[in-house]
Amino acid sequence: MTLLENISLTEAEEYFKQIKQNGTSHLNINLPWESVEHEGPEIYNEEYLAKIRKILLTAQNEGISVCINFCYIEPVWIKDFKIDNIKNYTAAFNHAQRRLKNCSAITGWHQQMPTGE
Repeated sequence: MTLLENISLTEAEEYFKQIKQNGTSHLNINLPWESVEHEGPEIYNEEYLAKIRKILLTAQNEGISVCINFCYIEPVWIKDFKIDNIKNYTAAFNHAQRRLKNCSAITGWHQQMPTGE
């Protein structure tokens, strides 16, 4: 799995070129819930999603397809609210899908649900 949290667009382009040269044309990329809904319930990190969108377009331009693994990593704020975690996680997942829906590099989505507590 690849995590794109701290990669610049220039680094992403070089990364995708290198993996393409090595014969890879598909990646699984982690997209953590905490990065999408970082500051509170239904407060989505649009700047982060815009950056991920640009990175995915870079992958598309390099001929790399991507499957998104939406990771159940609870945001820090979750402990301060008495809310339904699964409901918020699902809402954030749906929001991310809407923001990234026109990226043709995406070949699929996977929700990584918690295994139990």
